[in-house]
Amino acid sequence: MDGTFSYCPKYFYQLFTIHTVNNGHYIPLIFFLLPSKESIVYERALKALIDICKSKLSIKFNPKVCVVDFEKSLHNAIITVWPTIILHGCRFHLSQAWWRKIQNLGLTSEYKNDLSEIGQWLRWIFGLSLLEPENVGNLFANDFMSIKSTDERVTQFSDYLINMYIDEDATFPPFMWASCSISSKRTTNACESFHSAFGKYFYSAHPNIFVFLEVLKLIQVQTYIKINSIQK
Repeated sequence: MDGTFSYCPKYFYQLFTIHTVNNGHYIPLIFFLLPSKESIVYERALKALIDICKSKLSIKFNPKVCVVDFEKSLHNAIITVWPTIILHGCRFHLSQAWWRKIQNLGLTSEYKNDLSEIGQWLRWIFGLSLLEPENVGNLFANDFMSIKSTDERVTQFSDYLINMYIDEDATFPPFMWASCSISSKRTTNACESFHSAFGKYFYSAHPNIFVFLEVLKLIQVQTYIKINSIQK
């Protein structure tokens, strides 16, 4: 699941899409035009999807696993609608969030300096996502914190990690984003790529709704062709 903002029509906040994986191929399944990114909006959209699948297709739409970015309002909505679902945080978005924090704290030059001990420590941090979730907390506390620089900016960064990602009661605890697997299924890159390709159909941001729908119908035709080729 992922959203894009630049190429949704005027008067809407975002185009939100749900993809699935079939034999290694990523397929766009569902498109929403949403007025905001509030949790209640996501919740209503997902419940409407469930109702349509049941009434029109006689299908129970009940996904077991979902890969999403680190948007708490979306997480809350998904858990409300599907309480037993397993949420995986996108590795790409995780790295983006950590890198933005490094930049905001003024640690960019240290990070890029191969001879900097602070930079080395910061680069090692990104390996945490490749650990098993149950090992993240202990390794961070026993290994990373024991060699952490006393630089106040590094302390602020480590506090940010602990509160947002490391502690069991963090906003996004390790079970959501850490895994030894290097599978591409741990990212929303397929959605990102789709949105990038989708945007190339338009000459400007926020296109007219009728132009948007014509492009969406073209995408749907391409999707049908892709599904048929996969099933052969």
